[in-house]
Amino acid sequence: MRHMKIKIAMKSPVPTVEPSTEVEQAGTLMANAGTMGLPVVEGRRLVGMVHRRDLLRVQPSTVPALARYEWVSAPGRLRVADVMRREVVTLTPDASMQEAVRILSGREVEAIPVVDDGEVVGLLGIHELLTVLARELERRWPPRLGRVLAAVGVGDGAAPALSATLALARRHRARVILLHVMPPLRRGLGFELRQEVLEQRRAHALQWLAASVPEELEATVAVTEGDEAAEVVAKAERDARRGGRTMRVAEYMRSVAVSLPPAASLADAGEAMTAYGLPWVPVVQNGRLLGLVGADDLAAARPSPATTLTVGEITYHLTTIPVSAVMRLDPPVVAPDTPLAEAAGLLRDESVGVLPVVEDGRLVGLLGARDLIALLAAGGPQGW
Repeated sequence: MRHMKIKIAMKSPVPTVEPSTEVEQAGTLMANAGTMGLPVVEGRRLVGMVHRRDLLRVQPSTVPALARYEWVSAPGRLRVADVMRREVVTLTPDASMQEAVRILSGREVEAIPVVDDGEVVGLLGIHELLTVLARELERRWPPRLGRVLAAVGVGDGAAPALSATLALARRHRARVILLHVMPPLRRGLGFELRQEVLEQRRAHALQWLAASVPEELEATVAVTEGDEAAEVVAKAERDARRGGRTMRVAEYMRSVAVSLPPAASLADAGEAMTAYGLPWVPVVQNGRLLGLVGADDLAAARPSPATTLTVGEITYHLTTIPVSAVMRLDPPVVAPDTPLAEAAGLLRDESVGVLPVVEDGRLVGLLGARDLIALLAAGGPQGW
């Protein structure tokens, strides 16, 4: 991966806009294309870039208490020329992944135009890099099951569940763990008679289950009483965590450096992002994740230049509006043992920028999109 060129990852063809394009039209085009930015061209010549965050800054506030001070017709009069960035970093199709990651690691650049012979031929953003990373991780560690644990009966009634279990194990070339919990014996049996009956039942079940597993599958058969079943399941879970080498979220997540309660203000969120160099902050109460607030959420909440509020009034409002008014509720989460390929795909598909890492209902870490794409610049995770 260290020698990959960006031409294998860039989005091409890519829509473009002109300086005279209306801002609202540019926003619709960007959303339909699923990109974080659009190249601005005159003829075929690149003259600028407009990013999603540039558009957010000129839209009316998403907070009703601030939006009511906006001139409603103002965004409709704006053109791309009013908001675009004229100084643009570009790449060629043969540029390296490392160079692209270095540029995209900053908080302001969301997409890079790819130019060949003076003409825009593609666009590269974090979404495209995550696609490459997820694909490479899945190629090296195909997403498959290592073990299949199933609780089954014995005899004719067990056929449907057993058949489904064996088919799943065969498809994934997985080890089968069949657990049969013997029904309780009626009360009143003496100890010796009870043990004799249990042994007979156990031997019959073991023989029947062992004979049901095809020779090409590795299998473990456990026949237990009800109070022993939990330990069998727990052991299978421990073995599954030890077995197989797959890159996991726990190896690359970052600790939670800062979090905010839901009553914290938008100003508090902005200060926390600046102080810790983060584009997002988790919103937590009593150790439980409630939501996420990101730089884009703050940009969308701020009044546009068409507001009638003074700078001092804007500052005051930002110190009184809680983050709960703009945070993203119920964001997608992962666990520490989630495969890294799955997390990369989730970041790509959900376009959230960061995944909270939750264990036993509590926030234990964060995995950011920019944290993952840095692996591309390093040539991939350790062990590739």
